[in-house]
Amino acid sequence: MVENIYVGTYDSDDEPGIYTCQLQADGSLTERKLLASAHNAKCLDVDAENNLLVYTAERDGKAGIILANLEGQELDSIFLEKVTACYVAIRGEFIYTANYHEGIVLIYRLRNNHLYLFKQITVQKGAGCHQVMLWKDFIFVPCLKLDCVNVYSAHLDYAEFGKFVYPYGTGPRHCELTGNNGNLYVLSELSSELYYYVHDQISKWHVVDKQAISFPYALKENEPFASAAIRLSADKQFLYTSTRGADCITVFKVENGIPKQIQQVPSGGKHPRDFIEYFSQVA
Repeated sequence: MVENIYVGTYDSDDEPGIYTCQLQADGSLTERKLLASAHNAKCLDVDAENNLLVYTAERDGKAGIILANLEGQELDSIFLEKVTACYVAIRGEFIYTANYHEGIVLIYRLRNNHLYLFKQITVQKGAGCHQVMLWKDFIFVPCLKLDCVNVYSAHLDYAEFGKFVYPYGTGPRHCELTGNNGNLYVLSELSSELYYYVHDQISKWHVVDKQAISFPYALKENEPFASAAIRLSADKQFLYTSTRGADCITVFKVENGIPKQIQQVPSGGKHPRDFIEYFSQVA
């Protein structure tokens, strides 16, 4: 079975944009090919069912997102920001972005392959908004610079519903939810810690476990470890995190919801940020 892989890029000496390659049945990757040229196309998401690709970009001094088909043909674009967002996700008829520097979350509505701004959530400038995680009618936004995860309610016109607050210098970056029960994992960048929360029946989350990720070798001088992305396997049995500086992927076995670190492997490259879990294989 051959699968198409889409990769976003920061601006570099190579031609910036979205690249594609194929994952072969034996686990190997074909040579990359440029799918679409764009500046700062560092984040993307795919809706394979509807043949859609969305990615961040800069154009004519403005930043925003581009909507394309999976062949790279641009369908629409919208540029409302000063700097590019650091996260984008397409969920049904809505597209969500988080902007680290501007401290905003933008929600776009998608109609007939055209983009319309639906809602702007303003946290504060420089808040370090790093992700938008959806659960039922709630939106979770990790704010790295504010040491909190803000929760917004669609029922309240996306007003703030609550927040998780962390000690100074924790820097929550990404989170994962375990489906309908609302149990939550939060990964911090600055402290490289993993938090696990359980959700009760009265819309409250309780921290059950907190652990620092263990690294097998010493901290490199002037290059601190910075954890980045977190992924939960489809069967909810394993949890994966990436860490820059250490340049590794850490594997956790999930037992009764609580993650237990069992393995750490090199990422195969420098500064791993996002990654995907594909049929129990991490790419």
